[in-house]
Amino acid sequence: MLEEKGYHILTEALYLRLNGDVDVAQQVEDAQGRRLWAVLEAKTRLGWQAVEAWANRMRSEGFRAALRRVGVEGPFLVYVYGMRADLSARKAVEKFGVGLLSSQGEIVPPNEELPA
Repeated sequence: MLEEKGYHILTEALYLRLNGDVDVAQQVEDAQGRRLWAVLEAKTRLGWQAVEAWANRMRSEGFRAALRRVGVEGPFLVYVYGMRADLSARKAVEKFGVGLLSSQGEIVPPNEELPA
């Protein structure tokens, strides 16, 4: 999906176990040559609370500092993936600016990059 959006994939998809898991972290490069990290939280059932918790974790300076310590430096494209997302999840991704992925691909793009 990231390649379809014009990103060049630089690393394999990584799983990170920090103070809160990152299910997928993958470094990409945009058309202007900027390096970013796509980060994703995956859930079987996705609802408002999971989206809000992930968005808050990624906005936490402490969590982003932990990511930097393991070489995931940002800026970040933040996504959630839900095998099944309820209606509240769709509203939550729009409120918190997080991208939404499903088995059909990108449903909602992230509306901003988070800084490093």
